[in-house]
Amino acid sequence: MLKRGCSPGFWGNDLELIMKVLVKLFVFVGLILLIVGVVAWKIPASWVLGQVNWSSKGVSYARVGGTLWEGNMEQLRRRDVMLGDVSWDFQTMNNFSPLESTWKIEGKGLDYELGFLLDFEGTRPMMMRYVQGHVPAGWVDLKRAVPLLFLTGRFDIDLDSTAMTGYMGRLASGTIYWRDAGLSGLVEESLGTVILQLSSERGFTVANVQTDVTEDAPRTDIEISGEVKYNSAQYMAKLLLAATEDKQYVIEELSHLGTVLPDGSLELELDRKSTRLNSSHRCISYAVFCLK
Repeated sequence: MLKRGCSPGFWGNDLELIMKVLVKLFVFVGLILLIVGVVAWKIPASWVLGQVNWSSKGVSYARVGGTLWEGNMEQLRRRDVMLGDVSWDFQTMNNFSPLESTWKIEGKGLDYELGFLLDFEGTRPMMMRYVQGHVPAGWVDLKRAVPLLFLTGRFDIDLDSTAMTGYMGRLASGTIYWRDAGLSGLVEESLGTVILQLSSERGFTVANVQTDVTEDAPRTDIEISGEVKYNSAQYMAKLLLAATEDKQYVIEELSHLGTVLPDGSLELELDRKSTRLNSSHRCISYAVFCLK
């Protein structure tokens, strides 16, 4: 039975009115989100990066072009290292959140070229995937570990992934080829090609180090083998350096770093806290091994 004063179409008319209001509201909200999205998509990268005090981080650059989602930076420099030109390109986003997104990063300079996918996964560590390219071996700074000893050659990089921040430290998996490997400074010697096979193990990146002795590899009178384990807080290395008879002077020059074995090879055991040194060796009085 209908209540007095109510027509049969009363509730139907009310529902129709509510639906019209909701549709208009959804359209309005959608337009607002679209406008915000378009504005955000077109935000100049120069304006966004200009909000950061890069000089305090030792970073400088000449010019920034494009937008926050697709752009480039010219003559990027971090401290004393010229990184050249860097570009970025947005790939995907999860849950409409930039904190869960994937970006393609490419860098190119006079002596290096590197490309990778950078994943942001909320509170989890940033991940670099499909890292490929080459960088100078001289970018590895040994002055806190072995003063007056420098690396030469280049690192050809082919990594499946590497974690950048967070509790995982710097975990990595893949292969690095140290091409035209060599030492300069304290000694001047070629090491041929050295292969570093990287894998993750209980919070550490483990690098199995081995001189390439295949037929196609360049010949060398000095071979290196062993293992290096590291993360963002610790560093441990156990390496064996073997030289031919006419290169034994290299073992002698580096003997302060380890123990000369009966067969003439040099066993090196290094960690983050200390390096065994002979304080009377040339200009070296002490060293603290610290991985940046």
